[in-house]
Amino acid sequence: MAVRRLSLRSEAPRVDWGVQGLIPRGQVSLVLTHPSQGMILTSFLAVQAARPEGRGFVGERAVRHGRTVLVDAKDPKGWGYTLWISRFLNAYPDADQGRVDLRAVEDLTLEDVEALEDELKGFPPAFLVLDGLASALLEVGVRGPRQAAAILRSLAALAHDLGVSLVLMEETGRPSARGAFPGGPLGAVLRAASPAVVFALEGVPPRETGGGR
Repeated sequence: MAVRRLSLRSEAPRVDWGVQGLIPRGQVSLVLTHPSQGMILTSFLAVQAARPEGRGFVGERAVRHGRTVLVDAKDPKGWGYTLWISRFLNAYPDADQGRVDLRAVEDLTLEDVEALEDELKGFPPAFLVLDGLASALLEVGVRGPRQAAAILRSLAALAHDLGVSLVLMEETGRPSARGAFPGGPLGAVLRAASPAVVFALEGVPPRETGGGR
């Protein structure tokens, strides 16, 4: 039977934060951006998380100290992330470069997610970022929305089990808070991930990433 009964809680669940009041721990955050803007923000986030305990901030919001695993599904060489991470590391010399873990993937599978969870169990990161959902899940091979949704549910379970802040990113033509999800197969897949928060990023304020006004 496909229909399941869900239990209700008498109190709202307690929320732990990766970025205070913004990105929760153990849950999925979906970020829809203009090209390159999400990369800038998450590169900055990774460097802030790599700074000593209590010194990492995005704007005025405290960032959980720890490692960030950034998975780039759009560029197999990760040139864009390499550029921005290097810039932010130069701006924040107290950051531990070893806590910024940059990777690439071209065709994410359930087996990849299982292997990643097995690897991360021994040393869970603070943040796990997957940039380029359509590239990772829908544009390679013949995988359909049902298979892609299963992979995202597996990633969400990984985040919950390990207490990781999972950030999923996708570029859109013009993000809009009124229409948080894109249409078509990608929109259906993203809904299956059951994100706790959804951001439509219209711009990256320079002061939020260490620049001027």
